[in-house]
Amino acid sequence: MLYDETLADREYWSWFTGEEFKTGPGKNDIGDEVRTELESFVDPGKVMNIMCGKYGLIKSHLGLDVSPHMLRKNKDLTRRVVCDLNADTSYPIRNEEFDTAVIINGIAYLRNPTHAFKEIARTLKLGGVLVVGFDHNQTRKGQKEWGCLNENDKLVKLQDLYSQAGFGPQIIKKFKVHWGFPNHDIRLENTFYLVKAEKSPASHVL
Repeated sequence: MLYDETLADREYWSWFTGEEFKTGPGKNDIGDEVRTELESFVDPGKVMNIMCGKYGLIKSHLGLDVSPHMLRKNKDLTRRVVCDLNADTSYPIRNEEFDTAVIINGIAYLRNPTHAFKEIARTLKLGGVLVVGFDHNQTRKGQKEWGCLNENDKLVKLQDLYSQAGFGPQIIKKFKVHWGFPNHDIRLENTFYLVKAEKSPASHVL
């Protein structure tokens, strides 16, 4: 699959049920590890989970995803809204509704992340926080502009996106996540990043 043939297309996910990616013979601890780190990284409040998929990784008041099938399977959500972040210019969310927005391993699929960050800022309360999480080795899927960046360049890109959308300085959490094939005594690890920044007064919606 080419980088720019992003898996975020509505046509692709419209039929997707989540059963296609069932875990094989390997053992994947990434979800549990990210959930633990994310829960300690996010302050209490009203959470919107963007591009949440089947596994939200955090209890959320609202989940946004292009796949209705994935949303139905996600047990961490109170409300579910089908939304194509690459096609819908305005997200169906009220201004300043949420305390926190979370995107985990979704930024690679955004065709226009600058617009997405600005729309997310609109939905956050003043002082609200946007958390972005990504696995550095997630480079074979999604948009070429993100997949070709090294670790440092990804963080620089995020800083620019946050700044353009009216967010303040970033706080970065870096940790290891693990997966492998226990039957063959193979244990692998990747680097995972959680980055958050607070919506500043300059981006306040009047």
